[in-house]
Amino acid sequence: MVVFRLIQLSALSILAILPLFTLLPGDAHASKMNGEFVRQTGQAKDLQNNTLSIQYDVSWELNTLLGEPLKLAKLKWYLPEGATINGSNISNLPSYRHNVPLKLIPPQILENIKLYDVNISIKYVQLGSGDSFWVDFDLGIPGKHGGEHSFNVYGSPKWDKLFKGHSNDLYFDAESTRSLMKKGEFRAAQIKINKAKVKLNDVLLWIQKNSDKKAINIKLTNARKHLDIIDSVLELPASKLARELDYFEDLLERADSFSAIAKLDKKVDMVIKKLESGVPARYQLPGIGNYYASKRRQLKEELEKGLKISVKAGKENHEELNYQNWKNLKTDQLKQRSADYNKAISKLHLTPTLDRASGKWGFKAQGQWVIEPRFLNAKEFDGTFAEVITDEKYKTEFYTSTNECGVFSRRSREVRYLKSEYIDRRGDIFGDPVWVKAPNPTLSAGGFKLSRKRHFSDPEDQKRWERKIREEKRRRCK
Repeated sequence: MVVFRLIQLSALSILAILPLFTLLPGDAHASKMNGEFVRQTGQAKDLQNNTLSIQYDVSWELNTLLGEPLKLAKLKWYLPEGATINGSNISNLPSYRHNVPLKLIPPQILENIKLYDVNISIKYVQLGSGDSFWVDFDLGIPGKHGGEHSFNVYGSPKWDKLFKGHSNDLYFDAESTRSLMKKGEFRAAQIKINKAKVKLNDVLLWIQKNSDKKAINIKLTNARKHLDIIDSVLELPASKLARELDYFEDLLERADSFSAIAKLDKKVDMVIKKLESGVPARYQLPGIGNYYASKRRQLKEELEKGLKISVKAGKENHEELNYQNWKNLKTDQLKQRSADYNKAISKLHLTPTLDRASGKWGFKAQGQWVIEPRFLNAKEFDGTFAEVITDEKYKTEFYTSTNECGVFSRRSREVRYLKSEYIDRRGDIFGDPVWVKAPNPTLSAGGFKLSRKRHFSDPEDQKRWERKIREEKRRRCK
């Protein structure tokens, strides 16, 4: 017996929770053409043709629902160990000019890598005959690297735009495609990436900044101009600071790693900051304070102008804009596709059905699985939503009881709890789950209770029986 809870949702809240990600309906043929490829390798390109090595998992379903084809694929992607960014002049360091290992880049910078506009093809081979064909899948909006699923919804292509030949890009006609879907079983034999783009602008900016000796040279030149002002205007010795700048220039010439340049850049910034703050007024000649301050401001503006973002960095900012435009367009497409699917599914009468093979509950319409069986129990849809039981657990609870002698004792019992959640007509779970206590079954012995009470026609016999019961109770309770 399943305990169901009540829910109250306004029209606004219903609209707010419609997700972009669709759980997959299926039918008798769908189970033969579902699957997963894991730990595949490939490459993605940015707008400047720099390439990034990636590793990815793809799970897909190719189904039919009420006579129409449906397909959906989901992506998880990773940055494999030893991955590199490859390109032309991506770094100013000779040893990393054309490829940079990702292990050299801070994790917070790598978090800004975005994979997008990914399209794959899967090759199916029919068992027995060996007939084969390819199916293209769009992978929606990929999540972050490290195992986050892409957001996607079901697509329903036309029958003559579903299967392609293995030796060309020509689609099978509708009749041939329907025939293949009804024939035997298929296995997925191969997967390939047709297209994959990647946004690398934040990573490339970091590489440029941390390999850019030119920027440090500009700062050192600016620092020497500060020293000239101290020498000529304030007439103060600056030989110690000049030797420090000579040492920095020597380090810069020998620097051959990102870490060495970054460390040196911090030291030079500290010197620049000290020079821009100026020599204390007590060491300045009388009447030149304003002139000295104006010279410092002039050098500061000159430094900022020299460190402006290069033309190449401007192109990488264009990559950010391109990614955002693609994401906005793809989001609108998925919303429309989701709305179309919701409209079609809302016309179906979904019936909770027990799958005898798995022992799980799902929902069928016109004899086909629309929401695959994966629930411990399910209730009828009440308009848009249905309550389902998705999990169970047992918890030991303790209680005290009193026997006939008035003695208290501590006892335990196993209590069953059910995880109650709500789904919409696509099978998407929303909201927070609630654990409810399952009702205990009522046990009886043939419909009557056993009792120690007895009734006698002779009052004396009744008294003797009751006296005997009292004596037994006193004996047990001693």
